[in-house]
Amino acid sequence: MFVLTSCLGQLRVPSRQQGVIVSQKMNINELQDKTQRHLERREYAQAQELAWRQLDIDGLHGSAVRQLMIAMARAGQSSAAMAQYEIYQRRLAEATGAEPSAELTELYERIQEDGMQQTLLRHPIPPPPDGATINPIFCFTDIENSTRLWDEHREEMLGALRQHNDLCETEIERYNGRILNHTGDGFLFVFEQSNPLPFAIALQRRFSQANWGEIGELRIRIGLHGATAGQEGHEFFRDGDW
Repeated sequence: MFVLTSCLGQLRVPSRQQGVIVSQKMNINELQDKTQRHLERREYAQAQELAWRQLDIDGLHGSAVRQLMIAMARAGQSSAAMAQYEIYQRRLAEATGAEPSAELTELYERIQEDGMQQTLLRHPIPPPPDGATINPIFCFTDIENSTRLWDEHREEMLGALRQHNDLCETEIERYNGRILNHTGDGFLFVFEQSNPLPFAIALQRRFSQANWGEIGELRIRIGLHGATAGQEGHEFFRDGDW
């Protein structure tokens, strides 16, 4: 007599779902290696395509986000690179309550700093003398539904984001604002001597009149905040909490 039944009882046959997970993991690892090779060869469009394929398999794959950000930044698409970090940050928080890795956050901050330096070169507005106390109006913008737009219109959003940046920078400069910071899908800027309301109306009008192609419409939100603040160089400060 064979004890075949008891032996079979000890076997664990992988389920179909487990097989799919293993296959996806192997596929992501292969795609990650190929993406890295494209990055090393400075083939940034191909690297972006493969990074997107990784994220189609696992939208919370931090290494894929990092590769995508590097490919975009090196291709001169720093705003798009920062937007991917912010989208990933939101999704990760919703899914797990965690924050992006320190390595990914450091990459985001480096891209942001480099982008801000380029912005200051394009718009060299000198700040008031050190120690001057003024009543600035701070402004914030961001794109409505940016996560959904990136999911549905990846290629179109690259061009739309460039147009978004051009419109914002042009109108901020036209109305004597000064850019303080640039995020993936918005700006932080200040009006030190002028009224921001005509700017806000003009910018919304420019966005409503612009051609956004297959996206159809790109809507932005504009927030205004007034406060007494001191200033040193390009930085504002205030005693106590805002």
